Amino acid sequence: VMDPEMQKLMEEIEELMEKMKTEEALEKMEEMEMDDEEMEMELDRMLEMFKEMEMEMEMEKAIEDLEKLAEKQEELAEKTENREESQEELKKEQEEINKEFEEIEKELEDIEKKNEELEKPQDLHDTEEEEEEIKEDMQESSESLEKQDNKKAGEKQKDAGEKMKKMAENMKSQMKSGEMEQMEEDMAALRQLLENLVTLSFDQERLMDEFVPTKINTPRYVDLVQQQFKLKDDFKLIEDTLHSLSKRVHQIESFVTEKVVEVKQDMGTSIKELEERRKPNAAEKQRKVMKNVNDLALMLSETMEQMQKEMAGQKPGNQMCNKPGGKGQGQKPSDKISQGQKSLKEQLEKMKENMKNGGKGGKGGTSKEFAKMAAKQAAMREAMRKKQQQLQQQGKGDPLMQEIIDEMNKVEEDLVNKRLTNQMMQRQEEILSRLLEHEKADRQKDQDKKRKGKTANDYERKVPPSLEEYLKKREAEVDLFKSVSPSLKPYYRNLVEEYHKSLKSKGK
Repeated sequence: VMDPEMQKLMEEIEELMEKMKTEEALEKMEEMEMDDEEMEMELDRMLEMFKEMEMEMEMEKAIEDLEKLAEKQEELAEKTENREESQEELKKEQEEINKEFEEIEKELEDIEKKNEELEKPQDLHDTEEEEEEIKEDMQESSESLEKQDNKKAGEKQKDAGEKMKKMAENMKSQMKSGEMEQMEEDMAALRQLLENLVTLSFDQERLMDEFVPTKINTPRYVDLVQQQFKLKDDFKLIEDTLHSLSKRVHQIESFVTEKVVEVKQDMGTSIKELEERRKPNAAEKQRKVMKNVNDLALMLSETMEQMQKEMAGQKPGNQMCNKPGGKGQGQKPSDKISQGQKSLKEQLEKMKENMKNGGKGGKGGTSKEFAKMAAKQAAMREAMRKKQQQLQQQGKGDPLMQEIIDEMNKVEEDLVNKRLTNQMMQRQEEILSRLLEHEKADRQKDQDKKRKGKTANDYERKVPPSLEEYLKKREAEVDLFKSVSPSLKPYYRNLVEEYHKSLKSKGK
C-alpha cells in the first residue's frame, strides 16, 4: 500500500502534467490560429496587389489600342482625300474603325468596374466627353462618304484621329500623375506609421520599467495592466493601417506581415501572464514586443528609403517629356511580377534553411507554409497568363513569356506536393532571370526608335575664303620684302630677316 503522502504527491504530479499538456495544446492552437491569420493576411494582400496590376495592364493595353486606331484613322483620312480606294472600300474601312472604337469603349468600361472593386480605387481619367466627340466625328465622316463628299469625310477622319491621340495622351498623363499622387500619399502614411511605431516602442519600454518596482497586489499594478491593454489597442490601429498600405506598396515585403503577427502574439501572451501575476514571464514577452516593434520600424524605414529613390527617379522624367529616360517612365505592371517572384524565392530559401535546421520553433516547412507559397506562385502565374493572352489577341504572343508560365506551373506543382528540392530552387532562379530579361526587352520596345544617339563625326576645318585671300596677300607682301635690297650689309640683312619672322608669326 502506497504511503498517503506519496499518493498525494503522485496525484499532484499527474495534475501538474495534465495542466502542462493542456497549456501546450492551447499554445499550439494559438500558434495555428496565428499561422492561419498570417496566411489569410498575406493572400489578401497578394490578391489586392494583383487586382491592381491586372487593371493597370488592361489600361496600358487600352491606351496602346487607341494609339494604333488613331494611326489607322489618319491613314484612312489620307486615302479618302486622295481617293486612293473606291467609296465602298473607304466606307467599309471606316465601319471597321467604328467597331474597333466600340471595343475600346467596352475595355474602358471593364477597367472602370475593376477599379471600383479595388479597396482604394484610383482616380481614372474621365473619357466620356472625348468618346462622344470622337464618335460624332466618325459618324459624320461615314455620312460624308455616303454623300461622296470625300473632302469633308477626310477632315472629320483627321479630327477623329487627332482626338484619339489626345485621349490616349490624357489617359497616360493621368496614370502617371495618379501614380505620383498615390506614392506621395503612401509616403505620408508610411511616415506616420513609423512615428507611431517608435512612440509605441518607447511606451512599451517605459511600461516595462514601471512594472519592475510595482507589487502584484496593488491598485497600481492593475492600472499598469490596463495600460498594456491600451498599447495592444494602439498596435491594432497600426496593424490595420499597415495591412491596408501593404496592398498598395509593393516594397513592403511579406516578412513585415510575419513581424506584425509576432508582435500581436507576444502582446497577447504578455497580457495573459500579467493577469496571472507572472511578472518575469510577462517581462520576457514585453521585451520581445519591443524588439519586434523596433525591427518593424527599421523594415518600414528601409521601405520608405526605396520609395524616396523611386520618386526621385520619376520626378525629373515626368517634368521633362512624355518618354523620359531611365526611371522616369514609372514602374510597369510586369515589374511587380518579378518583385513578387523575387520575394517568393527569398521566402523559399528561408524555409529550406529552417527545414535544414530542424524548423524554427517547429514551423519550418509546414503544410500551411507550402500552401501559402503555392497560392502566391499561382497568383503570379495567372497574372502572366492573362498578359500573354492579351498579347496573343494582338498577334504578339511571346515565347519567352510562355516558357516562364510553364516553369511557374512546375514550381506550383512542386509546392503543392511539398517538394522543396535543389532542382525547384534552380527553377526559381531561371524564372526570375527570364522575367528580368522579358522586362528589359519590354522596356527597349517602348523606347522611341526615332531618338537615337549618334557619334560625332570629324570634320575638316576649312579657312573662310575671305580670310584665305587676306593671308595670301600678306604672304605676297612678305615675299616682296624678301626680294628688296639683296646688297644690304649683314647687320641690316639680319634685322630684315627678324622682321620677316615676326610678320609670319603674327600672321599665324
